[in-house]
Formats: sequence, structure tokens, C-alpha cells
Amino acid sequence: MFKSNPLPVLMPVLNDRPWIPALLALGLTGCGMPEMGDAETVSGEPAGLSSPHYIGVGEEEPVQEVVDSGEQNEPEAAPEEVPEEVVVSPPELPTTPPVITPAAPMKIALGKRLSRSTKLTGYYPHASLMQGGFKNRFGGRLFSLEAFLAGKAPYVTVALDYLGSMKVHHKKFFCIPALEKAYAEEMAPSVRKKFGGRIPFKVMDTGGAFKRKGFAKLDVCHSTRAGAWDARSQAKVEIYDCHAAFKGLIPSKKTSSGVEIE
Repeated sequence: MFKSNPLPVLMPVLNDRPWIPALLALGLTGCGMPEMGDAETVSGEPAGLSSPHYIGVGEEEPVQEVVDSGEQNEPEAAPEEVPEEVVVSPPELPTTPPVITPAAPMKIALGKRLSRSTKLTGYYPHASLMQGGFKNRFGGRLFSLEAFLAGKAPYVTVALDYLGSMKVHHKKFFCIPALEKAYAEEMAPSVRKKFGGRIPFKVMDTGGAFKRKGFAKLDVCHSTRAGAWDARSQAKVEIYDCHAAFKGLIPSKKTSSGVEIE
């Protein structure tokens, strides 16, 4: 291939060989050779040969230089980390404790009513003749109302007439509803549960002031002088027989010879 117009070089050859122009007229023009008079580029090269993509025989494809502008490519920013969603569990609510239904207190029915109106008085353990000392008439211990309410005594000792028909009531249990109501708030829960709110009064004492009095007078044992003079133990009350209900709950104390002393 020629980079310039080849006709000036070929003309002497064509003049010596007249058959060559004839061949050129027949087919070279149709085979892609440029005809005379074709447009040239400004540089004098045939059109199409100056294309930037045209590469001559034996020529290497020019390497396009990469011009370093001096600017450094900034590193790609790391993707922004999305904080993990913190799941806050709701506080655990306290579980509702099971409802414990307390055992129903024992129900102790009142027995026969023995008196409609008995005057109450009080006494306490003391060495004076009036109080009668520290033992009951049988030689056993005195049990006060306060000790029973606190769960420290099996019953409450009371004094009553012992002559004639009254003798049969000794060592028996009585109920006095008025005192049970008056001292209810001072009763220990364990005592209330065991006796159903009842207070067992047991006739284990007597004195000269009770002779021939029958149920007209009854003395209740207290732990102190103040308790003995409490207005609640100075009232007139009704008395009921409760021996059958209490005798199975409260064991008695006897001597070696079988005498009941408490």
C-alpha cells in the first residue's frame, strides 16, 4: 500500500506497457483503488487513509499515554455502619403470690347456759390473804387470762363457790361470751385458730368470799393487779357450760394418785 499518490511513480511503467491501463480500466477501480480525481485530505493523503483508526503495514498500534494529573484518587468511603437495634425487654413483672386461704377456726358451740347474770371480779397471784397466794385450791398453777391470750397457758383459772350443789362445777370448763368479745383483739392468731375465738375458763379455785354465792359471783385470774381491776373484768355476764367441747382439747394434769390439780 502507498501512503502518497502512486501514479507519478507508475506512469513510466504504464507508458512501456500499454496493456496495464486497460486492465486498470477493467477492474482495479472496482477493487477499491482510488480513481484519479478522488478527493484528498488536507495533508495530501487519500480519503480514508488518514483515519485515526488506520494502521499501515508494519506499523504498530500507537499506545495511548495516560497522563497522570497528579491527583490521587480518594479511597472510597467505607459504608456507614448502621448500629444494631437494641431490643429492650420489658421488665419482668412480679408474679402474683398464690392466695392462701387460712384454715377456718374451730367452731365451738356453747353448751347449756348456767347463769344469766354473774358479777365478775378479778384477782392475781400474790402472797396476801385477799389474793390467795400462787397456787389454786388443789395445789396446781394459776393460769391468767393474759397468759392464755398470748398462747402461754392452756386455759384461764377462775374461782367459784364450792359448797353444796356448786361442787359439781369444779374442774369444769365454762364459756363467757362477753369476755371473749371484749378481749378478742388481744388473742394471738394461733390461739384463735385452735379455739375458734373461745376462751376456756376452768373452775380450779375458791375462797371465803364465794361461800353460798352460787353463780352470783365469779373471780377471773389475771397476771397483774391492773388486769384484775380492768373494767372488762368487773361486768355482769352470762355463763355457759363448755366442758364437753374443751375437755378433749385441753389435757389435765394429775398427781401420781390421780388427783387433778390443773
